[in-house]
Amino acid sequence: MKYLLLIILQLNISIYLFGNQGGKFTSLEKALENKDEVKHLDLSNQQLTEIPESVSQLTKLEELNISGNQISNLPSSLGNLKSLKILILGDPLQLKGGNKFKSIPEVVYELTSLESLMLSRNQIQTISDNISKLQNLKYLYLNDNAIKRLPEGIGELKNLKALFISRNALVALPSSIGKMEGLETLDLKDNFLEQLPISLNDLKSLKSLEVQKNQIRKFSFNLDQLVNLQSLILSDNPVKDLVLYGGDQSQLSMFVMSRTPLKELPESIWKLKSLKILDISGNDLRRLDYVLLKNMNELLYLWLGGNSILQEDIYEIKKRYPKVSVNL
Repeated sequence: MKYLLLIILQLNISIYLFGNQGGKFTSLEKALENKDEVKHLDLSNQQLTEIPESVSQLTKLEELNISGNQISNLPSSLGNLKSLKILILGDPLQLKGGNKFKSIPEVVYELTSLESLMLSRNQIQTISDNISKLQNLKYLYLNDNAIKRLPEGIGELKNLKALFISRNALVALPSSIGKMEGLETLDLKDNFLEQLPISLNDLKSLKSLEVQKNQIRKFSFNLDQLVNLQSLILSDNPVKDLVLYGGDQSQLSMFVMSRTPLKELPESIWKLKSLKILDISGNDLRRLDYVLLKNMNELLYLWLGGNSILQEDIYEIKKRYPKVSVNL
């Protein structure tokens, strides 16, 4: 229940990516015998070390899955697949594994019809500015690699809805990320980020932001700019300062900031009238002014455990707000 919103979001993305399975083949030999029918080719987990040039003959192919193999490069002839919308080089759901790519093959940047590119669980270290050529891209999965930086060109992906780059080696984000006007989901968890660019506040379409398990000491968000933000997860950072500007009209319904050394919350947090889930467990909080909760009419779940909050404050919260489930 705690992270139901994120589960629903992931489910919706999975349905989009894998829901249409008409004309699907799992054998290249069979696919080549039925070239005009092949829209989905699944060669995952077939112990492949390379992709045969003959795949380029499947000019009506819309989805190619080669995850869970031992592939480190792609043939240039793959650029002929002009109808390709989904390319899976590493399984984002961690069901079939990745490959051995250390960078995104240049031929991928020629596949300008791509809407979903999945490179999870590879060995990717760098990404070229040529990523900006993929103007139709909506979903980009880069999680479980070794990426330290993203190129400035990634900001040109105006149609990108979701960027997953968790469990990498990120130390910084480009300021151009604020130009990704269609971005709704940004997953940055489990990296080495020490700060977020100010331009991140320009992401007016952003609905979900995950930044847990980084090295960030100060967070500063302008909720009057992030007008569509619904889920914000900042846990497991060495946070000393949290600044939230605005918030009166915020759509934020889930705010998670657990396991940090934070000693007090900004007063602006109590302006979040749409908040349903608030997790501030495992911090260094001593007092919680229960009177301030009166504006949070939508609040249903409150996690407080692992703090040093006075029992009398907790008692008053339970007494005054009976519909709120208080978890200690």
